[in-house]
Amino acid sequence: MFLTITRPAIALIGTTDPAIEAMVNLMPDYSVGVRLHDLYTNKLQSALPGNYSQLFGTGPAFRRVFFPSWQPDPLLSLIAHTGLDDGWWSAFSVAVLCQAIAEMSSQIRGQMLSDKINADVGALNATLRDRSARTYAMAMAATYNPLIVLLRQVNRDTAKQQFHDSLLTNVLNRQLWYQAGVWTSPDWEMFNQYAKYMILGASDAEVDTLINELIGAGLPVPSQVGPGAWRTYAQELRDKPNVDVNDIRSECAGPITKTTFIPVPGSIPAQIPNGNSYEFTANGQPGRLYRRPPGGCCFTGATQVLDGAGNPILLCDVKAGDTILTRDGTGTVAYVAHPLRGERKLYRLNTGGPVFTDTHPFINGAPPNPVIPSPVVLALDPLHLAWSVPTLSEDGIGTLAVGSTVLARNPGDGVPVRNATVTDVVEVAPSSDDTYLYDLRLVTHSGDRQEFWAGQDDIFYLASPEYPIIEQAGAAALAIVAMMEGLLASGGPEGQGWPLWIVEIMNQYGAGIFQHALMQSLATTPSFGAPEPPGPLYERIERLYRGLDSATIETAAAVASLFDGLLAVAGQWLASLVDLGWRTSMLLGGDVLSVTVFDIALTPTNPIPIDTLVELEVTVTGRTRAEHTYMWNRSGRSNTRFHHYFDQLVHLDMAGDDRPTDLTFTVKIHGAPIPTLFAIVPAPDDETQHRLQSAMLQDAAGTAVGTIRFDLRRLGRDAAAQELADSGLWTEAAASAYANALGGAMVAPVLWKLREFAAISA
Repeated sequence: MFLTITRPAIALIGTTDPAIEAMVNLMPDYSVGVRLHDLYTNKLQSALPGNYSQLFGTGPAFRRVFFPSWQPDPLLSLIAHTGLDDGWWSAFSVAVLCQAIAEMSSQIRGQMLSDKINADVGALNATLRDRSARTYAMAMAATYNPLIVLLRQVNRDTAKQQFHDSLLTNVLNRQLWYQAGVWTSPDWEMFNQYAKYMILGASDAEVDTLINELIGAGLPVPSQVGPGAWRTYAQELRDKPNVDVNDIRSECAGPITKTTFIPVPGSIPAQIPNGNSYEFTANGQPGRLYRRPPGGCCFTGATQVLDGAGNPILLCDVKAGDTILTRDGTGTVAYVAHPLRGERKLYRLNTGGPVFTDTHPFINGAPPNPVIPSPVVLALDPLHLAWSVPTLSEDGIGTLAVGSTVLARNPGDGVPVRNATVTDVVEVAPSSDDTYLYDLRLVTHSGDRQEFWAGQDDIFYLASPEYPIIEQAGAAALAIVAMMEGLLASGGPEGQGWPLWIVEIMNQYGAGIFQHALMQSLATTPSFGAPEPPGPLYERIERLYRGLDSATIETAAAVASLFDGLLAVAGQWLASLVDLGWRTSMLLGGDVLSVTVFDIALTPTNPIPIDTLVELEVTVTGRTRAEHTYMWNRSGRSNTRFHHYFDQLVHLDMAGDDRPTDLTFTVKIHGAPIPTLFAIVPAPDDETQHRLQSAMLQDAAGTAVGTIRFDLRRLGRDAAAQELADSGLWTEAAASAYANALGGAMVAPVLWKLREFAAISA
């Protein structure tokens, strides 16, 4: 049992007004700070700028789209006391909404600049806390009832001076408390005295004058609430110091994840998954600052690579068939990629080193660590790279930063490889020659690694191409190759080539194109009975590269954007969908909610041993009840230190009117330093659609430590039973045939959607 001793109120010397005496003795709790936080959240929602784009007139305001139930807080006018203008609040609102988009939108998450978003949200919150003192005072006057009662009893004409004099003439009491060790919260008390003084009419300058007078009278005023410092004290926001995604999640979850429809002249509306999120972050819209377009990012053409003899040559001069130096010896160039740079920023590694974009992977040179496994590759933006190139993420992608270790060597034949420390990474301005970027794809059926040396003059660093090693994607690679074969054979959306407008279409509408094509192919491709793929995979890949090698640079850039768009939207799902191809997407609708968990991917700083037991609790909460089930990770696909697979499904009875409102994943990693993780998915149910989704895994402190991927389907009971029976018939040959058929079935929908979106953008 704990005893709480409350400091008794003191009788003030020279104070004749009992209300003033009571006001001086009044010690507020932290409830006003919580109310202030809620006021800030309300203001943030109201400040969301921008409108939907449309051909004529002005589209719906984003505030109404993302915060449809917003109503003005009665205290909203108090925000003026922060001194922060409408432009500042709009920027804050955009950053926090983009934080929510990055967390909840399955399709666009990989394009969101999460590090920049979180840094900006943190900096903006710091500014707001520094400006909160006077707003807090006015909020206390309006909401803290014990103070409101006293304010009604004082004479406003004389109260400010009386309060000032009472504090100054009673310094001795606080000196005695301080000496006796019972003045336990002098900073909080004095800050609230200043707040009450401001309520009675004191200016900031008068508060500073009072503090100096108190110090001169011998009061030991804590430095954090000393002259000037009290303005940034911010302890009033102790219980809720930040306004962030946690404050808006429930309000905007539905609009963020919603599939929207765009009218198409002469056709049915085009579907855009997470369409509101794509629109808010499109070119010319408020969120554009925090989203990057999909696509591979590479080196500039002036970057040098080492040829087969170890001599430096310009990357822009490399051609298919050339021999270049690798870690394993030499390799043959199969294809030189030429994506458009667009708005991508360029960086230089170690003064005088190669110039590249922030997702290009370098080989990690750190020595093996048996305790904390090292990721295989490093990049300036590892999260974005993991999203765009899923095969690289399986062995971990770390952050390329000052202090990182990379593999390096000098030009020449027989020169030893060494470890080099990253001393600086600086942004550089693009030149007029940097319209296109360059990356290499090597012939790989020899078994050699996809690596080459990139640098400048006298030092070169080992890099990996920034696109998937298709041969390592299993049967799913057949889907990618089959689709690209079909697209190239088509001759373009109009049969007249591949115009550069495709790049912008991919940037803005890529999710609508490839998500639609993937879902349509799933709904029309039977799991069993497809013909065998036509020939070995590596031969088909080499034919694709040969066809692209003879194309114009503009065509190559347009086709590269298609490939990038496919990988950004569908690439992360294809391996899972093919490996579980016995499931049906042709018989949707019914009373059974099928939840299939594919895998969890952990961030580079949170690897776990390959053989770790991972327990997953799946909870579906309805309006009146909840369903729980458990599963464990399995070794069907090979686990890595950063990637653990489940590939399991559960069927939950959703008959009746009790529709699910939340889906919760609880991950328990046995023996790991992050034992329990959580992911919450609001509004998981959809009657008609097969939904591919991912959710951020967070630890108990709310820190993002990984991603869980899953999908949702509604099935009838017979269909649910039949697919479970079919699971035992699934073979490697069946998976290969299905993947090839799936990719071929995507071709026509992709071309159709390209024509649709071209009509919209015309």
